Amino acid sequence: MFACIGNTIDWRLGLRGCRSPAILISLSNNAPATLCPGTLAYARPYEDAHIRLFYPRIAAYHAPALLPMVLAHLLVHETTHVLQGINRHSDYGVMKGQWDERDFAKMRWEPLLVDDDNIDLIY
Repeated sequence: MFACIGNTIDWRLGLRGCRSPAILISLSNNAPATLCPGTLAYARPYEDAHIRLFYPRIAAYHAPALLPMVLAHLLVHETTHVLQGINRHSDYGVMKGQWDERDFAKMRWEPLLVDDDNIDLIY
């Protein structure tokens, strides 16, 4: 999804050797009790460049065949928050505030769109 908008990602294991700014991505087995039950991941664009994914929640809501697509979309969604430095959502596409069954069904066949407003904010 990022490649389609001209953005590349340099994946590393850990932060060693990363140029600043780097984004740390963590898979967590436990979500804080204070989070809404449907929260699958979050980033705090105002505080740090850390994305947290709650794998047990993701796996509980989605069939194994859909997990790679959901994880990819979550990573793009949360990375976009960090790159933009704001907590902003759209009415549709990958930056939609809460995906519904139609969105998850679409993920099986093609990526959700990154709309022009969000592309502008990334850059």
